[in-house]
Amino acid sequence: MQLEYPLGVMFKSAILITALAAIAVGGTVTTAVAQDNTEATVQVRVWQSLEDAERLYVSARPASGSWATLGTIRLPLDDGQSSDGRFIYGDIRLDVPVADRPPVTVEVRVWQHSLRLERVYVSARPAFGSWATLGTIRLLLDDGETSSYRYGDIRLGVPLPPPLPSVTVEFYGSFSADQRTRYEAEIRRWFEDVATFYANRYGLVSEDLTIRLTTRDAPEDIGFAYGGGTLYLRQHRIEPTVVDQEGGSVTTVAEELAFLAPLAHEYVHALQETTGVLDGPLWIQEGMAWYLDALHEQAQDVPPVVVGEVDDPAVFDAQARHFFKSREYLWWQARKSTVPLRDMESGQWHWGVGYLAIEQLVARAGEDALFDFYRLLPAASSWQEAFSDAFGLTADAFYEEFAAWRAVEVPPPSYWSGVILGPDGDPVQDVPLRWAPSVAAGVEGFQGVTVRARRSVVGDMDTWTTAPVTRAGWAREESGTFRMPADPGLTVLTLAIECDEGQPLEVGFVDEAGELTRDPDEARRYVIGLEGVSGIEIRLPRTPEELCALLQEKRGREWIANRAIGWPIGFHDRAPHYAWQYESRPWNGD
Repeated sequence: MQLEYPLGVMFKSAILITALAAIAVGGTVTTAVAQDNTEATVQVRVWQSLEDAERLYVSARPASGSWATLGTIRLPLDDGQSSDGRFIYGDIRLDVPVADRPPVTVEVRVWQHSLRLERVYVSARPAFGSWATLGTIRLLLDDGETSSYRYGDIRLGVPLPPPLPSVTVEFYGSFSADQRTRYEAEIRRWFEDVATFYANRYGLVSEDLTIRLTTRDAPEDIGFAYGGGTLYLRQHRIEPTVVDQEGGSVTTVAEELAFLAPLAHEYVHALQETTGVLDGPLWIQEGMAWYLDALHEQAQDVPPVVVGEVDDPAVFDAQARHFFKSREYLWWQARKSTVPLRDMESGQWHWGVGYLAIEQLVARAGEDALFDFYRLLPAASSWQEAFSDAFGLTADAFYEEFAAWRAVEVPPPSYWSGVILGPDGDPVQDVPLRWAPSVAAGVEGFQGVTVRARRSVVGDMDTWTTAPVTRAGWAREESGTFRMPADPGLTVLTLAIECDEGQPLEVGFVDEAGELTRDPDEARRYVIGLEGVSGIEIRLPRTPEELCALLQEKRGREWIANRAIGWPIGFHDRAPHYAWQYESRPWNGD
């Protein structure tokens, strides 16, 4: 649990706390004044009960501010513990006025030894910054004592990063006046959030930037990229696409502001160039951008998907983006590649593998070493020399170490596999199988059975009907068997039949017994792990020909509406598939 206490909040739920606050204030109320813009100075007071040493209270204020602004609050030390388990800690946050810039949010962490309870330490940093910048400081609780409590005071000067760079926003292509106004405001808001996160964490900002947004048909469109002080973004196609069909229609709508999702990734390249020179192997350049982008995304407050409530597209979009930048997804992506890391220096590379390689370097040398590598590049005789100096081993040694680790920890992809049986119990013969992302992805003149997986974005067994995701893949096995790459997490299988016109028609969900059901609550939830799922048996209630006849008869009573989320990572050209949301309107019948 992270405790957040903005200025102006005082906890008065107990007489004891009020009494402690009065002691901390000392009868004087002062007004916080803006400090200079190089550091944020905070004063922290930690109280410890003389009867129960585990009970800690904390007061904090900006320098020259009032103790009353935060009050004196009980601090449960349940936010985490040190890697060796000897210390536990609790966090608070407060806003500190700073001259010539907006107030800075400072995080304060109080540590206590789990056995020697009198040993207390304090850390502080700008929000989401590095704890290492200021370090962890022993706080002796000997500045004062009451009949029940003793306390210690400490004044912390938290170094602040330099001010953010100025940004010029340019548009190329056909944008309306309303779009230009809204998009520029959103670009500036997102950039400030991204740049502040990296500045607080690493003390780094880029030079002044131009951010260019283009339409996909503009001559200036080069996709998502960074170069020469310009960060390039591309507007996704946002015009709704409607496919009419008997009994309903299918509408595809890309998320309008999806072009902002790659901004945190591309800004890392600007930081690499500002720190030293944008050079070195491709897997470090891009893997580092993926790694830091994922850190930024996971620090966001993403609203939960609530089952049963009216679907909120903004919530679903945020959940999808959060998932596609998660460590679990990138880890799974890395398992799809067998290319050695050494071969990813200049040409082919895989973002999941690059992410994991950076993760291993951070585990060895820390996050700051990533920027140290770029600081060392300009004066180094080769990138290999800068690599050795930054990470403490040669590139060749790391390649060997990473390959050995990868072979054990990142095995090839999982699969889900099985067989489709006819009503006679025998495998369905000579039926090509296709795993398709869309109900409208039929192939003209193709007759077969589709096995579709619906997967929860958030991995909650109760939310798959609210936020399912279907991933694209192909399999053309015969004799009724199928074997397809498995997405991690929770999966529900559905079966569809493709008749002569190529339009897949949903038959039903696969239940615990391998039978088909029209009730989603009866569907089996397959948990896809590293080992995958095999031995699945799906039993058709009728032959494919009989199912086609039945479904054609009932077709007018069913339609499926869906909404596509624009690919959130910016690789439309490389991976032109989408996350989908389905709303199923099943027919009732045999």
